[in-house]
Amino acid sequence: MKIFKNKKFFAGVILFAFFLFNFLLIFPSASFAETESTKNVLTNKMKIVATNAGYAAVTSDSLKQIFGAAIKAFLSLLGILFLVYVIYGGYNYLVAHGEEERIKKSLATIRQAIIGLCIIVGAYAIWYFISSYLIK
Repeated sequence: MKIFKNKKFFAGVILFAFFLFNFLLIFPSASFAETESTKNVLTNKMKIVATNAGYAAVTSDSLKQIFGAAIKAFLSLLGILFLVYVIYGGYNYLVAHGEEERIKKSLATIRQAIIGLCIIVGAYAIWYFISSYLIK
């Protein structure tokens, strides 16, 4: 097929599909899964399920909860960045065609992404320890 012979076009299509998929994951309202008329109904049903499961309703956000949500969001974005770097390094490895220099660069990218993931997991572990044991 002629469409697959044009590598730049094929890479562009894959990149567009990847960003569209991530956009729908990050912003679920863009997928129109919930409309304004069903928003209160779904929220009320979720509150009923949470109450039946034994979870108490939170009326105000504490400083710990605000910082926790911000740090979790930041670490989640770093996790997405890890996946992007691993996919980028893997793609470069696949298209290196045996060229030693390109293979070394792609493996270095993957290695650095894994080191970054270890740092992210360590940061999350430190935050979890601080938030659960030291801040009460």
